Amino acid sequence: MSKHSDPVTKTTKQSTRGKKSKKKSHKKLVIILSIIGGLLLAAGVGLAVWFYAFYNNDKRVLNDAFHNFMSSDAGSGAMNIKMNVAETETSSSMRAEFDYVFRGNSDVAVVDMQLKAGPDEMYLDLSANMAATSSGDIYLRVNKLGKTLESMGVEADQLGIDVDAISDKWFKFSMADLEELSGAPINDASYKKYYECMNDVVLDLQNNRDMQEDLLRTIQDSGFLSAQRVGGDKNGIKFNLEVNLDETGTLIRKIIGAKFVDGFIKCYEYYTGTSIFDSESDSTSDTESSFSSDLAEIKKFVSEHLDAEFHFWVSEWNHKPTRAEFKLKITDAPNVPDIKISATMSMDYKKVEVSVPNDAASGKSLIKDIQRAISPYADQQAQTFFVDDYFDDDYVRTGNERFELVCKGKTAADCELRRVD
Repeated sequence: MSKHSDPVTKTTKQSTRGKKSKKKSHKKLVIILSIIGGLLLAAGVGLAVWFYAFYNNDKRVLNDAFHNFMSSDAGSGAMNIKMNVAETETSSSMRAEFDYVFRGNSDVAVVDMQLKAGPDEMYLDLSANMAATSSGDIYLRVNKLGKTLESMGVEADQLGIDVDAISDKWFKFSMADLEELSGAPINDASYKKYYECMNDVVLDLQNNRDMQEDLLRTIQDSGFLSAQRVGGDKNGIKFNLEVNLDETGTLIRKIIGAKFVDGFIKCYEYYTGTSIFDSESDSTSDTESSFSSDLAEIKKFVSEHLDAEFHFWVSEWNHKPTRAEFKLKITDAPNVPDIKISATMSMDYKKVEVSVPNDAASGKSLIKDIQRAISPYADQQAQTFFVDDYFDDDYVRTGNERFELVCKGKTAADCELRRVD
């Protein structure tokens, strides 16, 4: 008999050993996958607990939302406001709607506006675009001005200005132009320091987390405002904002001491050289008392005639505010027409590219043209009001003193009061 094994038998044994080896490998793979799956499940459960119990707890969400909103330097959004005022015995009903679309970054902000407002007999329909730069320049364009005037029942020819030369064109108002037109002392060194000081305070609030924390803590500790989670949807976590008027005095006391407000106070005191408050007690008790005397009437009005709701949403992922809604209704109030107001606002924080128009004309010259066009009407109205409402036979008495109105021309600017002995 041959000593060599049967090749068929040998092959069968090798095949059996291979199947056993594969079964062992399969079992090892199942065990490894089970361990990995268990670890992933545990990590997922831990992450879910952290996400909902810590990362998305109300206090953290609200704090992060406040800081993210204050520090935001880019994004886009839209706002819509509607108002209806009921007709009364002395006034017509009025309706208004304001649409506001904005986008911008730390250098430039652009806004598209649409305003429709007024009683039916003189309904304003205004469309405009505006841009503003970090240096303080403002760009403005009014669209279809002729149509806007027509909607108000005003003939363009009556204004004495070329409406077509203004409509659908950009105008630039530099910071210097705006200050000059407002009568601000732009060449005064103290005023420049004051403006820089105020601007620094605003920038500090935007960029300084400590100042933001101080302001947020001041509001929270006062008890005047509180936010309650009321659910959530595609916009994120929904909160309801509530106002406690009983804590108005507490808010006044605390807000005056906040770093942000204190910064403004110091800017003002530096510029004027005078103190807003004579003492530390004045900054709390006197200011509070000026409001508390009216607080009872305000609370009574709110409880009897006003109904308001304010909701806002915060993303559960990055804790940035995404949407806000406001509703207000005033009914059956004495000497006040019934009013309904609703507002919505949505926000997106993605980086956007915006720029200012490079073909804008001088806004300063535009204002002067308008002033020249309306000055005859303004002077006539001013003189009529000045003489008819305040003077009897061109004389007026103040206490024991008697004054005479002396006019060298036909406008109010040509008139002055002179004391009569």
